[in-house]
Amino acid sequence: MTIKKPEPYCWVVEGRPKMHFGSDAKEEAILHAKLYAGGSYPIPKAFPLYRYHSDLPAREWVRLTDKEKADTLWGPDDKTLDYEDYADAIEAKLKEKNNG
Repeated sequence: MTIKKPEPYCWVVEGRPKMHFGSDAKEEAILHAKLYAGGSYPIPKAFPLYRYHSDLPAREWVRLTDKEKADTLWGPDDKTLDYEDYADAIEAKLKEKNNG
């Protein structure tokens, strides 16, 4: 059984933020690396990026309902939470809903 090597998701140039997509992405990235170097050596490397688990379906993000948001706003003593405590409580509820 042979395992097919996955196609790169995109190509990038070392030290540069631009991503190159499409059928000419590798050549475009190599040209970008040469232009970026401006005649100096060494020329930055262009390398591929791959997606992990690209064959798996993306998991749908579960949001909080308006009621869950409102219920989270109130602390244990029926006082509204301050900004940081409310943010922490929302984060915990989202983690619970999305990570089990």
